[in-house]
Amino acid sequence: MSPIKLDNFVRAWLGGLGTGGVEFLDFWMIKFSLADVPPAPAMTVEEYPGIRAFTVSKYEASDEVRQFYEAARLVEQRIEGIRSKDFDMANDKYVKKEVPNAVPYFVPLNGQLDGDTKLTQIRQARTMLGLITKSIVNIQRDKKMTPEDKRDKLIELSKQRNEMAGQFLNYFEKQDLLKVK
Repeated sequence: MSPIKLDNFVRAWLGGLGTGGVEFLDFWMIKFSLADVPPAPAMTVEEYPGIRAFTVSKYEASDEVRQFYEAARLVEQRIEGIRSKDFDMANDKYVKKEVPNAVPYFVPLNGQLDGDTKLTQIRQARTMLGLITKSIVNIQRDKKMTPEDKRDKLIELSKQRNEMAGQFLNYFEKQDLLKVK
């Protein structure tokens, strides 16, 4: 059995007691160098035990990030559904409902026929958010950064990701955003 599976099994079956026990073992394994793990970011006051239950982590993705990814998935599913269907344009109910909702994503912006569309902007925005997420993961895995530097950089990248996601929500049509709220 792999260590990850064992860890998840203990946490799932023993609940809070199992989580506490695993965290206790993890602490001592790291302390005695029995596990090769990068140093964790320094804790903020909000992350101290007892306080953490009542606060939101500064690293956690905001609701705007969730909305962006859900709306992007909705638009991509709609477009894929239209592309993959073999249908009668005049009589298909799906097409009558979904094509008008998909058209704004294909219309070139700024009136230029070869310009970007909302769909290309959404895909570019998704790539940009993905790059920030990869940077966050790389910082978490970095063994050379100090815990304080990690914490500060992670908070900065998380804020940047959350702000960008909020700005990128403007690329979506209002009816799509209402579906993911």
